Amino acid sequence: TASNQGWTEKVEASIGEYTEKVKSKVFEYKKRSLWTYDTGVEEAKKDMFKAENWLAELQLELEQNAELTKLFEYPQLINEAKNTMTDMKQWLDDMERLWNVADTAQKFLTESKSIKWSEMNVEELEDGSKRIMKSVKALSKDVRWSNAFIALDKVAKDFLNTVPLISSLGNKAMRERHWKLIMQVTHKDFTSPLTNRNMLLQEILDLNLADFAGDVDEICDQSQKEDKMEKSLKVLNERYAVLEWGMDPYKRDESVPLLKMDGDQFEQLEADQLAVGGMLANRYVAQFQTECDAWRASLNNIADGFGLFSEIQRTWSYLEPLFIGSEEVKKELPEDAVRFAGTDNTIKTTLK
Repeated sequence: TASNQGWTEKVEASIGEYTEKVKSKVFEYKKRSLWTYDTGVEEAKKDMFKAENWLAELQLELEQNAELTKLFEYPQLINEAKNTMTDMKQWLDDMERLWNVADTAQKFLTESKSIKWSEMNVEELEDGSKRIMKSVKALSKDVRWSNAFIALDKVAKDFLNTVPLISSLGNKAMRERHWKLIMQVTHKDFTSPLTNRNMLLQEILDLNLADFAGDVDEICDQSQKEDKMEKSLKVLNERYAVLEWGMDPYKRDESVPLLKMDGDQFEQLEADQLAVGGMLANRYVAQFQTECDAWRASLNNIADGFGLFSEIQRTWSYLEPLFIGSEEVKKELPEDAVRFAGTDNTIKTTLK
């Protein structure tokens, strides 16, 4: 009838207006403080409780309009509003999970900050940061637009990226000079853990290392390369401090030793020369430039000196039997024999 048609049109118009009203509530809903990370866990939970009551009121209104559509046999008219309400309820559940993850993350960070640098366990920090990151990644995509998720995701990623830097900074290769470089790149002054044995991890985390990851990585790499050079130079000092030449007695006079370098020693000398050359080519050689230059000169002098001395010994060993051991040569070359006798005496004295 015309009367029924009129009521149907009124109901359709009313439900249409209601559906638009519910849509507008979505914008109002997303302005709540629970969507903002700086709200903090406790205040966010309070706001979620208020939001739950707010949604419950909207749900009552939804049910009333749903009954109206059933009465006029147009239940499909309320479906859009129902779906919107379902989404808003689900988002609240999703945000509850998000704030639970945030609570866990913040407690873990707070506990980590209270650990002494000298007592920290990097593996535990790494495991904890990975668990948090996994939990963040598991959160619903429907809430990832929010400031709360974006900020929480950054906190988790920054800590995950900071742990490897903390591990590198904890390397024994770090010296006071390297910590000063860290202060320069982070623009913060502090007492290094080499001096401050009671330093808390918080002081390092407060440097926001993730923002300077490239520079920090380079400094840590420098410390480890320099440490390797320092150890290599120490080995050189120890090796050549006790190095002894090999000796074989001269066949015509066993009291005269002929100096020699065995195959292993010669190979080691060549290896050491290459090692020093490699250090001098290293971009971080500046700290040991003087010492490396000195070792390059010393090792070259050893190699050149031994080569020259070996040649002198070979030549002397060949001539000595002729000018000293042969009376016939002395008679035929008296002047040369006299000159050689002086050389012979010098070489024997030197060798002995």
